[in-house]
Amino acid sequence: MSSNFDEKNLIFLISQPRAGSTMLQKILGSHPEIYTVSEPWLLLHPVYALRDSGYEAEYDAKLAKTALDSFLNLFPDQKQVYLETISEVYGKLYQKALDQTDKKYFLDKTPRYYHIIPELAKIFPEAKFIILLRNPLAVLSSIISTWIVPHPDRWFYLENHKDDLFKAPELLLQGINLLQDRCLVVHYEKFLENPDIQTRSICDKLNIPFHQKMLVNDKTNSAQWIFGDKKDPYKTSQPNAKNIVTWQNNINSPQILKSLNDYLDFLGEEILTKMGYSYQELWQSLQTYHSDYRFLSWTTLPLEYIVNKPKTYTSNKYRFYKIKLINKLEKKGILNF
Repeated sequence: MSSNFDEKNLIFLISQPRAGSTMLQKILGSHPEIYTVSEPWLLLHPVYALRDSGYEAEYDAKLAKTALDSFLNLFPDQKQVYLETISEVYGKLYQKALDQTDKKYFLDKTPRYYHIIPELAKIFPEAKFIILLRNPLAVLSSIISTWIVPHPDRWFYLENHKDDLFKAPELLLQGINLLQDRCLVVHYEKFLENPDIQTRSICDKLNIPFHQKMLVNDKTNSAQWIFGDKKDPYKTSQPNAKNIVTWQNNINSPQILKSLNDYLDFLGEEILTKMGYSYQELWQSLQTYHSDYRFLSWTTLPLEYIVNKPKTYTSNKYRFYKIKLINKLEKKGILNF
């Protein structure tokens, strides 16, 4: 669609947050022909302008949507005109970023593009997509260990990741089905097991030559990005297969175990199988921890309750006394959240 930007040179990397996307971005970004920067988030706002819900604005988002629809009615193909214009404008932005380098390809790693995969496919029909999947229980465990455990009073912060946990898996699967051969599906675990083979496969899909140096992290020349994992991709020299099971090391409280169990139940066997994971194996991996916390399970809160914040829960009395009890147990060192 864009006359100023060759969209064949655009690569989207999409995943759940905490799925290893920064690691993969760092590896691909070390290719001499690929340029990438943190997480652009460029296309979320213009795409959401077409939606009836999902964002708020002080100028009144609903009225703005009505006004935009009215304006687009001037054109026979309505929304297609808008999408083509997005392609032209944002294609120029991508090109201007590339013009500052001597590189050919722009890698846009924005995990929450899982919300807008169908629109991205229309805006840039010749762009390439990489969908990164990781064991969803490992994703939740990483979210908890990164943003909750260091601040135990922030359990309800999980509300900010409600869509990341409950919508993203299905939307990613829908995106894979929609994109077909336009996308390459990469599993985090398989990548860690065979980074050389997996990276070569990605390069083949992108029609670019493989470079061995892509798998060696130059920690002395690595810019610290605003978004993404700020630890492992910077401190490790190469992908480490040991990280496949590190999520289980974070199961050190009944609340974490309860949250993982609830998430497993929500996902169910069908979604997990489509993602390439075994429901039974994940269920079994959690059973080994139940004996450790069976006497404290009554102190836990349902994951659905946590991600919806207390105000949406039907029993305020239940909320008040249970949280108060948990706080007391935590202060006494009985619970480790």
